[in-house]
Amino acid sequence: MKVKIRGDLSKIELFPDDVFLASYPRSGNSWMRLLLSSYVIGSRDTIHSFEQSCRVVAEIYESSVEALSRMARPRLIKTHSAFDPKLPRVIYIARDARDVAVSYYYYHRKFVKKEIPFSDFLRKFNLGQLDEFGIWSDHVNSWLDGGGESPDFLVVKYEDLKRDAAEQLENVVKFIWGSVNSERVSQAVEAAELSNLQAGEKRFDWFPGSDDNVRFFRSGNVGDWESHFSEVDLETFVKLHGSALTRLGYVPADKLQPGDRMSSSKGLAVEASNAYRTQYVNASLWENQHQIQERLQDIQEQLHQARLQLNQVQDQLHIAHETSTILRQELIVSR
Repeated sequence: MKVKIRGDLSKIELFPDDVFLASYPRSGNSWMRLLLSSYVIGSRDTIHSFEQSCRVVAEIYESSVEALSRMARPRLIKTHSAFDPKLPRVIYIARDARDVAVSYYYYHRKFVKKEIPFSDFLRKFNLGQLDEFGIWSDHVNSWLDGGGESPDFLVVKYEDLKRDAAEQLENVVKFIWGSVNSERVSQAVEAAELSNLQAGEKRFDWFPGSDDNVRFFRSGNVGDWESHFSEVDLETFVKLHGSALTRLGYVPADKLQPGDRMSSSKGLAVEASNAYRTQYVNASLWENQHQIQERLQDIQEQLHQARLQLNQVQDQLHIAHETSTILRQELIVSR
């Protein structure tokens, strides 16, 4: 029986030339995997590259130990984990967290198939309650701090991929293999164009069981968050994630609130962010507690109404029993 890795690195032997594609979910990891699989296969055929992507880039959560052991080196492995010093070489894919949240919202609608107001979903995102990978800013800061200036650590921004996918793919290929085939880069970029991915998703049912009305490869637009965030959403979001957004260049330091502004001491910025996060968590806990109390009151009222109905039924049964007794007695007398 094949043993699934399921994110447990203790199940596999790591080699010094292993390359991990790390990212927070919905940051462009799937796109990078498709670009790399298309490059390795050397085909413009999007369908072929998508089906083969897991053979080129292993899934640390779904791939088996046996499949990983058979991969050619250097092995390419996808992960969503926060910084792990055991990973030999890492390409970290970063994206503006505001667009990450929007993309995750539609991902949730597609696979969980449950409608939820965006602001409510954003609250869960801010608290890291959507998955096991924690809070976005913690994830980003862990990699920026842990990877630092190491030659075995490369940051690729989603927005740069959108601006010039060929240039970024060349950088990634050189990082992995040391040299690059420009013709294959062009073919890979063409194969992984959004229109091709959308056509393949629709035609070949790449995600059976999900909501067909919501695309996995949706718009991919930079700045899509502007049509989803309210002013309150944005203000709260920047307070919680401002330091990481600034480190990646998504929010200029002079646009942050004084309490969130990056200073000469990064610790102060993190401390301010953590202080606000504590307030945010406490407020969310209070709101959740208030909602639970309201729900309990509703349940208690429903129980009260149910008891009243039960009493009415018991009274009716009692009357019916008495009526039946009287009728039996009258029947006996009449005989």
